[in-house]
Amino acid sequence: MKRLLMIALLLLCSSAFALESGDSGAPVADLQSALIREGFLEGSADGVYGAKTEQAVRRARIYLAAVGAEGGDPDSGNADDALIRQLNGGLPKKPETISIGDTGAPVSRLQTRLRVLGYLTDTVDGGFGSNTQRAVMVYQHFAKLPLTGAADAQSQQSLFSDGAVTAAYPALTKEMSGKRVLALQQRLIETGFMSTSGNGHFGTATQNGVKALQTYIKRSGAFDEKLDSSLLPIDFNGVADPLVQAILFSADFPACPALTLNDEGQEVRRLQTRLICLEYLSGAADGGYGQKTYEAVKAFQARNGLKADGKAGKETIRLLFSEKARAAAKPYQITVDISAQTVTIHALDETEAYTVYVSSFPCSTGKPSSPTQTGAFSENTGPGPEWKAYNNGKYYVRYVFEVTGRVRIHSIPFDAQGGTADKSWLTKLGEAVTAGTIMISEENARWIWERCPSGTPVRILS
Repeated sequence: MKRLLMIALLLLCSSAFALESGDSGAPVADLQSALIREGFLEGSADGVYGAKTEQAVRRARIYLAAVGAEGGDPDSGNADDALIRQLNGGLPKKPETISIGDTGAPVSRLQTRLRVLGYLTDTVDGGFGSNTQRAVMVYQHFAKLPLTGAADAQSQQSLFSDGAVTAAYPALTKEMSGKRVLALQQRLIETGFMSTSGNGHFGTATQNGVKALQTYIKRSGAFDEKLDSSLLPIDFNGVADPLVQAILFSADFPACPALTLNDEGQEVRRLQTRLICLEYLSGAADGGYGQKTYEAVKAFQARNGLKADGKAGKETIRLLFSEKARAAAKPYQITVDISAQTVTIHALDETEAYTVYVSSFPCSTGKPSSPTQTGAFSENTGPGPEWKAYNNGKYYVRYVFEVTGRVRIHSIPFDAQGGTADKSWLTKLGEAVTAGTIMISEENARWIWERCPSGTPVRILS
């Protein structure tokens, strides 16, 4: 009799079993794993029943209520045994197919699962739009399922299982940061789709690089036979989804073919972008192999020990798109000597040392109360705006060359933008009279502004 009572008590306790906020341990971790698998929780199963787990439980209950299943109590954030049984047994998949235009809890669940697996970067909004459709289709591609773009019964069975295919290259989008973004940037640079240096932050330049890659995938014809036609209409949205990245990082990504004067198209854009990155070409990649591109190729060939014929042949292409490619040399070095109040320009010699004297002229640096910063600079140097206002627009300077922070090289003052230079300041060149900047004549400021590109080395000596 006592044994029967004990069994009855155990069954009663089992039926009332529940997990709630504040609980911790293996049972909570198991619950979280099920919530993640079933598309209600993002993150890891840390075994702590906090606010995120409670919210996920509520989402699960909302879904169950929407499909008319047991455990659908949206007002409760506790995980009772009924909910846990549902999670461990696999939730009802009704409606059988979720597709474009659908809304509600089933869509939210699908989006959460796609985010966890790395196929979607959008926020979970419960609306099955084009981005969700694309994410479903990319999942179907990697899971080797029919490419319907709809979450049918077969796709849902795969998505909400322990065997779901996690993206090898999780989707990346603007404002993300980290090692994966840096790797994406480096690969975009290597393959000729991004011309600025990588910093690990997904900004506008990276977004534009991904857009250029998406355009190439769709329009180059290089992937028409490799990809199902339904995967080719990629929106030029700058989102590096798992498929776009898998293509980019593939060992057989198409090499740029040989190109020459008057060629046009996507491959020319890749060539130009790579030349811009290495600073042999300025401006935008327009897809036309004109005279500027021809001269840029010649300059690259000359600096890298190739025959300088301006034709982007196989040998030139191979070196241009390799880590061994040498960037364009900065033609000049600027040296500011505060003690002598002079600026001296040197050019490169045959050994690429700045030993060839070009010119020297007087300057005015910061007065003792506002000294000019000393040091060696190159990372952020380069031509700035042609005109810059000072003292709330009371005067302007021309041909501004940025050095670092508030240190700039510029002309003597003007009474207005496009106005008349105050030539009385010419007599002050050779004296430390500025507020930390470096003032020179208009003629010399223009020479530096026009001939010294971004990254020009600047030394400011005390």
